[in-house]
Amino acid sequence: MKKLFTIIILLLSISTFSQVQVIKVNCQRAIGRTIGYHVTLKNTSNKTIDAVEWTATFTDKFGDVKEIKKEQLWSSGNTLTLDTSDPVKPNDELQATMTCIVKGATDVEIKITRIHYIK
Repeated sequence: MKKLFTIIILLLSISTFSQVQVIKVNCQRAIGRTIGYHVTLKNTSNKTIDAVEWTATFTDKFGDVKEIKKEQLWSSGNTLTLDTSDPVKPNDELQATMTCIVKGATDVEIKITRIHYIK
């Protein structure tokens, strides 16, 4: 029974963050450094979202972690968004460009940590 309870909790925690899907991430590089990245996210929930928080993990081609940047934030009205300053409706995408300088990084992985829904 304890194992079943643990599995249910795990599945609920995974489903909480799967309501925003990372569609695409592109690194912007110059002179051996990542100077930023562009991310496309999709709202796969049935609610409207007005903020998303994530962690960006920067690695080189061998998978060695170069840096982890926590709590990158997109919110409606943020000037770093490219396509919209409005909340993201169900099944819509949002695009954001974030600036950073990470030496030796060639790739970035995005992990959603929090989502804010409009009530």
